[in-house]
Amino acid sequence: MGKILVADDSDVMRSTLVAVFRLARPEAELLEASDGQDAISLAIAHQPDLIVMDGEMPKVNGYQAAQMLRNIAQTCSIPIIGISAETNENPVVDGLQRLCNVFWAKPVPIDMLLAFVDQVLESNAAAASS
Repeated sequence: MGKILVADDSDVMRSTLVAVFRLARPEAELLEASDGQDAISLAIAHQPDLIVMDGEMPKVNGYQAAQMLRNIAQTCSIPIIGISAETNENPVVDGLQRLCNVFWAKPVPIDMLLAFVDQVLESNAAAASS
């Protein structure tokens, strides 16, 4: 099945990603966060298989959230996909890129996103069954 956490302060972007996942991976459980602080709380509480994290968010930005998640035992190995509309010499985005498994500038390439999600979910399912 799999659990995916989508963290983005843009309601439109978050809703779009959730809709894509609902259509392409209807069996997946989807979690939503509108800021980095909520993303951290949800990741700790629900242990998603994958996190899609925006760079620029209120309260705690994506880079800070990814740093915290990488330093917590229960969340340090969760794959993170970084996304951002800001890509030109932005320290938050640069930091997020370093901490993520993959990073894409918005608009996110949906085919590549789904391929990476499939890879992670299949890997987790294989690990769980062995």
